[in-house]
Amino acid sequence: MKKNILNKRKLCLVIIMAGAMFACTAAAQTNPKDGYIITNQNDTIHGTIDYLTETKSEHNCKFRKNGETEFKNYSPAQLKAYRSNNDDFYYFSKDIKIEDKQEKLFAGYLVKGGMSLYHFLVLGKDYYLLEGENGETAQILDASQVGGMNSSQKVELRKNMAQISRVFKEHPQELNNFNEGSFNDKELSKIVVNYDNTYCKDLGDCVLYAQERDVNSQSIKVHVLAGVGAQYESYNLKDNLGENGQSGSTIAPSVHLGLNIDVPRFSKKFFLQAKAQVSYRSYTFDSFRNITSGETEKIRDKSIQADAMLGVAYRLVDPTVNKVVPFVRAGLDLNFWLSHKMDNNLTAEGSIHYYDLNKDVVLARLHAEGFYVGLGVDVPVGNHQLEITADYKNLNTKSASLKSNIIGVTASWVF
Repeated sequence: MKKNILNKRKLCLVIIMAGAMFACTAAAQTNPKDGYIITNQNDTIHGTIDYLTETKSEHNCKFRKNGETEFKNYSPAQLKAYRSNNDDFYYFSKDIKIEDKQEKLFAGYLVKGGMSLYHFLVLGKDYYLLEGENGETAQILDASQVGGMNSSQKVELRKNMAQISRVFKEHPQELNNFNEGSFNDKELSKIVVNYDNTYCKDLGDCVLYAQERDVNSQSIKVHVLAGVGAQYESYNLKDNLGENGQSGSTIAPSVHLGLNIDVPRFSKKFFLQAKAQVSYRSYTFDSFRNITSGETEKIRDKSIQADAMLGVAYRLVDPTVNKVVPFVRAGLDLNFWLSHKMDNNLTAEGSIHYYDLNKDVVLARLHAEGFYVGLGVDVPVGNHQLEITADYKNLNTKSASLKSNIIGVTASWVF
């Protein structure tokens, strides 16, 4: 019996540790691709590119030259371009204006030809850049955002259309395509490829590069988050006779790792959240030692607990239009006691009111189920986001007659 209980406890620990290791691994994973870089002196150097997320690749090229063992980081100011051998990606260093701020980025080629099309992603927002045959450029937004735009933002969109018309000035009839299609990778690439194939003036291939970005590859976006928090917990504990319920409260610091999972093809506002949290908690209660005198003794139980949380969240504004994004969320919480220690170990012997939180307790029995509801906000900080949340949580540890109401706050760095 004890062996089975011990195995269950180990299984719980393995699950929690595996979840934490998965989140850490996801943040530190490598994705080597054979490719090459083009320096500012037009030298081509072949080797291996460590291609991670699209956002990271726009700010940094991690490259290892053939014959070397270490990767080196290159900024957009240090390289002209980099590209994979199998044409999975092709980035070119460009000076790009993002909301009145000029920035040099590695912009991803969608199409390279007489007219070229670039794509870049900033804080979850899609940007596209058209470059005409004579060097004219026009930066455009995803037209699917129009429904969530205010009047001033729609004015900016019309200005973008004016810029587009200048790029297409030699063949203005092609502008009709922008009135009918949506501004996404697939539709814009089709417009530019058709334009190049129809009007290209050079001999040979009119389209030098066209990236066929699989729509499904962008159907799920996963962001890793890590942070700290604090919880105020009020609890009620009953003894084994179902009497003498005692109440108390404690402040519990915590650390956590988690995942935010977006399914943008389904919804820009709904997303899933998964989190593994470890906290330190301390409970204080009385236990009777003598039946006649009613003598009591304070007991303090110090424990390390883990929570596995899974839920759904809903953004209150369009994240592709707004920088600060508030959201509400709710989900389920499964709590495990990883360890606990009592200052005074009182057993049933000599006591009529004793608790399951004693030295004979089996940790595998100490688990709780519950739910949480809360709200949060994502705030951009540099190229990442700071996520701040406040939640109410209700947990019930049936095996120990322990009920908890928890109010917690967290701050997380989102990668």
